[in-house]
Amino acid sequence: MNPADGWSQETHPHKLALIFIVLAIGSLVNPDSDTDNFEESETFLDAAEVALSISNFMKDHTIASVQALHIMANFHVYSDRLRGGDRAWPLGGLAMRITQAMGLHRDGMKWGLPEDIIEERRRLFWDIHTEETFQAHCFGRPGGLSSRQFDVDCPKDDALLPFSTIRYQLVRISSEYVVVHGLTFSCVCYCSVGYSYCYISSEALEATLPENVKWTPVTTASPSADLPWASTPADEKGALLINLKQHLLCLNINESILFLMRTHFARCLRENPDEPSKGRYRIAFESVLARCQTIIAIARSLYTLHPRIALAQWFFWYHACSAAVCMASIPMIAPLSPFALQGWHELQSACRLFSALGHQNKSSRASLALLLRLRKSAFDKMSGDRSFASGGPSDLTNIVPGSIDGSHGEEADESSHLMGLHTRLIERRSMASTRSRENLVGVPTGMRSPVPEGRSLLELDNSWQPSFPSNVVNESELPAFSFDIIPGNSDEPDNPDQAMPLNFNLDHTLLAFLSSMRPDADQLGALPLDTQ
Repeated sequence: MNPADGWSQETHPHKLALIFIVLAIGSLVNPDSDTDNFEESETFLDAAEVALSISNFMKDHTIASVQALHIMANFHVYSDRLRGGDRAWPLGGLAMRITQAMGLHRDGMKWGLPEDIIEERRRLFWDIHTEETFQAHCFGRPGGLSSRQFDVDCPKDDALLPFSTIRYQLVRISSEYVVVHGLTFSCVCYCSVGYSYCYISSEALEATLPENVKWTPVTTASPSADLPWASTPADEKGALLINLKQHLLCLNINESILFLMRTHFARCLRENPDEPSKGRYRIAFESVLARCQTIIAIARSLYTLHPRIALAQWFFWYHACSAAVCMASIPMIAPLSPFALQGWHELQSACRLFSALGHQNKSSRASLALLLRLRKSAFDKMSGDRSFASGGPSDLTNIVPGSIDGSHGEEADESSHLMGLHTRLIERRSMASTRSRENLVGVPTGMRSPVPEGRSLLELDNSWQPSFPSNVVNESELPAFSFDIIPGNSDEPDNPDQAMPLNFNLDHTLLAFLSSMRPDADQLGALPLDTQ
């Protein structure tokens, strides 16, 4: 089939946006590239954003626009693993809201749609729902639909290797129990959380996984680990893909249980620092301990199998770092417990793993610096500084009933903050926040206020003209826009039935100019898509 078939001048811009964003994320995760290809991927991202704006995706809802937004959210996390989540989270939510607006949360079978359309709708909904649920785990934010709020059947899957179907089953459980119980700010019945754990691990998934989808640790590298990806045989690529899916499925199961039980794990350490396995939260402690060991082993196994592919998968390293933080908390909070040495060994293992990554990106460097800092603190506690553990159960007295936050008491240790037992307010300063303090309400980002000092919007006359930052473009070079939104004769009374013409006439020159008006991201911080 000719790739050009089906494409013409009438091709919808959202399909072009989908192509551009696929190229953008592909250039980032290319295993044959020695660099991050950041400039090339940003060029494709810009093209995708322009293509989405040509036909307003907020009004013109299409399958292609939802797919493009979904991939665009992933792109931001892959391109900036430290701050990209702040842009990915709202974009992913926008994709889900448009999905609901299109009715994709209802199964197309009841409307008699063609089989291929039904399958496309099902797969798109489940992919976005899965992504949103697991990102809610990562960011510690409420998200995801309850299974009672949609009736979409799972799409068809490989009968021999049903990875997708099993992940969708996990998402049903996670969105119903983990997101509801694990991310709530009110008192949660520990029995309910324990039931969720048993349901996820024993009854629903782990005990019934087919042998061919179960993860087993890899101890030797793939034969193609040193070969260029283009030169890797097709059968070897297929084997690597199955291995990657096995690692991912096991990671998803373990992360779900970890995030569900982590708060109770921290409380167990606080209440029973000498013997955490005998407290009322002992099930949570034992569960988190086992899951963290498994998550670190999964990341190590994937890196052993194929280092270049492993490095591109940010979520493995994110969860490995989270697991290492939990392990560091054992010798830091309970240095006298019999599990302190076990936690220390797991922390050491994670430090060696992140050290092997080298200085691949800012995220790996930041993770290694964090783990080394925690390792030093853990060593100090185990070496004789027991002052941190002396508080024992009294440290829990600062936790307000009905809340998991201890922000009303003394500042907790770093590991407790990182595990989510306490919260801190982090204020990120930028030019945008400075403008808000100057009461520049309603002014587009990157433009100066049309309101003179000492005057209100109500006192503003019609003589002002928009002025642009001088470091962006000279005012003499501005193209002429037509904002004719006033009826022809302003003396005549308003006619509610009279349409007000809004003529933008965006040709290629003006479109290029609008793209050039995008403020510097480093200068203004993360911007919503609609202001870019």
